[in-house]
Amino acid sequence: MHRTPRLCSGFILDVIGAASVICGVSAMNATQRAAWEKVQARGRDRFLLRKIGRAAWIGGLLFGGLHVVFVLFGKRSIVPPWDVVAEWATMSLFFGAVFGNSEWQEKEEDFRESDAKNEKH
Repeated sequence: MHRTPRLCSGFILDVIGAASVICGVSAMNATQRAAWEKVQARGRDRFLLRKIGRAAWIGGLLFGGLHVVFVLFGKRSIVPPWDVVAEWATMSLFFGAVFGNSEWQEKEEDFRESDAKNEKH
Protein backbone atom coordinates (compact mmCIF):
# COMPACT_ATOMS: atom_id res chain seq x y z
CA MET A 1 0.00 0.00 0.00
CA HIS A 2 1.48 3.31 -1.10
CA ARG A 3 0.82 6.00 1.53
CA THR A 4 2.58 9.03 0.07
CA PRO A 5 -0.55 10.63 -1.46
CA ARG A 6 -2.38 10.27 1.85
CA LEU A 7 0.49 11.89 3.77
CA CYS A 8 0.70 14.72 1.25
CA SER A 9 -3.04 15.24 1.19
CA GLY A 10 -3.11 15.25 4.98
CA PHE A 11 -0.39 17.89 5.05
CA ILE A 12 -2.24 19.99 2.48
CA LEU A 13 -5.43 19.69 4.53
CA ASP A 14 -3.49 20.78 7.62
CA VAL A 15 -2.28 23.89 5.79
CA ILE A 16 -5.78 24.68 4.52
CA GLY A 17 -7.20 24.13 8.01
CA ALA A 18 -4.61 26.44 9.55
CA ALA A 19 -5.35 29.08 6.91
CA SER A 20 -9.09 28.88 7.60
CA VAL A 21 -8.45 29.35 11.33
CA ILE A 22 -6.20 32.35 10.67
CA CYS A 23 -8.79 33.89 8.32
CA GLY A 24 -11.55 33.35 10.86
CA VAL A 25 -13.51 30.73 8.93
CA SER A 26 -15.33 28.50 11.38
CA ALA A 27 -18.39 26.30 11.81
CA MET A 28 -18.37 23.09 9.84
CA ASN A 29 -20.53 22.21 6.89
CA ALA A 30 -22.24 18.81 6.68
CA THR A 31 -19.31 17.11 4.93
CA GLN A 32 -16.78 18.45 7.44
CA ARG A 33 -19.04 17.42 10.33
CA ALA A 34 -19.28 13.87 9.01
CA ALA A 35 -15.50 13.66 8.58
CA TRP A 36 -14.90 15.08 12.06
CA GLU A 37 -17.39 12.63 13.61
CA LYS A 38 -15.29 9.77 12.16
CA VAL A 39 -12.15 11.29 13.67
CA GLN A 40 -13.91 11.75 17.03
CA ALA A 41 -15.03 8.12 16.98
CA ARG A 42 -11.40 7.01 16.69
CA GLY A 43 -10.44 9.16 19.65
CA ARG A 44 -8.24 12.08 20.59
CA ASP A 45 -5.18 9.93 21.33
CA ARG A 46 -5.15 8.42 17.84
CA PHE A 47 -5.60 11.90 16.36
CA LEU A 48 -2.58 13.17 18.31
CA LEU A 49 -0.47 10.15 17.34
CA ARG A 50 -1.23 10.79 13.68
CA LYS A 51 -0.20 14.45 14.07
CA ILE A 52 3.01 13.42 15.84
CA GLY A 53 3.69 10.94 13.04
CA ARG A 54 3.13 13.60 10.39
CA ALA A 55 5.43 15.96 12.28
CA ALA A 56 8.05 13.18 12.37
CA TRP A 57 7.98 12.86 8.57
CA ILE A 58 8.23 16.60 8.01
CA GLY A 59 10.83 17.05 10.75
CA GLY A 60 12.85 14.12 9.45
CA LEU A 61 12.97 15.64 6.00
CA LEU A 62 13.95 19.06 7.37
CA PHE A 63 16.52 17.99 9.95
CA GLY A 64 17.91 15.15 7.84
CA GLY A 65 17.99 17.29 4.71
CA LEU A 66 19.76 20.14 6.45
CA HIS A 67 22.29 17.75 7.92
CA VAL A 68 23.03 16.28 4.48
CA VAL A 69 23.39 19.77 2.99
CA PHE A 70 25.86 20.77 5.72
CA VAL A 71 27.86 17.58 5.18
CA LEU A 72 27.93 17.96 1.38
CA PHE A 73 28.75 21.65 1.22
CA GLY A 74 30.62 22.07 4.49
CA LYS A 75 32.71 18.93 3.98
CA ARG A 76 32.04 17.97 7.58
CA SER A 77 29.17 17.60 9.95
CA ILE A 78 28.68 20.42 12.44
CA VAL A 79 26.86 18.07 14.82
CA PRO A 80 26.99 14.31 15.29
CA PRO A 81 24.23 12.31 13.54
CA TRP A 82 22.90 11.15 16.92
CA ASP A 83 22.24 14.76 17.88
CA VAL A 84 20.31 15.26 14.66
CA VAL A 85 18.17 12.20 15.43
CA ALA A 86 17.58 13.36 19.01
CA GLU A 87 16.60 16.86 17.86
CA TRP A 88 14.31 15.42 15.20
CA ALA A 89 12.55 13.13 17.68
CA THR A 90 12.17 15.85 20.30
CA MET A 91 10.87 18.45 17.87
CA SER A 92 8.49 15.97 16.21
CA LEU A 93 7.02 14.96 19.54
CA PHE A 94 6.73 18.53 20.79
CA PHE A 95 5.34 20.19 17.68
CA GLY A 96 3.12 17.26 16.75
CA ALA A 97 1.56 17.21 20.21
CA VAL A 98 1.19 20.98 20.54
CA PHE A 99 -0.23 21.58 17.07
CA GLY A 100 -2.32 18.41 17.20
CA ASN A 101 -3.88 19.39 20.52
CA SER A 102 -4.52 22.91 19.26
CA GLU A 103 -6.16 21.58 16.10
CA TRP A 104 -8.30 19.14 18.11
CA GLN A 105 -9.59 21.97 20.31
CA GLU A 106 -10.30 24.23 17.32
CA LYS A 107 -12.17 21.49 15.48
CA GLU A 108 -14.18 20.63 18.58
CA GLU A 109 -15.13 24.29 18.95
CA ASP A 110 -16.13 24.50 15.28
CA PHE A 111 -18.13 21.29 15.70
CA ARG A 112 -20.01 22.73 18.69
CA GLU A 113 -20.65 25.99 16.81
CA SER A 114 -22.06 24.15 13.81
CA ASP A 115 -24.13 22.04 16.19
CA ALA A 116 -25.58 25.20 17.76
CA LYS A 117 -26.30 26.71 14.32
CA ASN A 118 -28.09 23.52 13.24
CA GLU A 119 -30.27 23.59 16.37
CA LYS A 120 -31.33 27.21 15.68
CA HIS A 121 -32.56 26.33 12.19
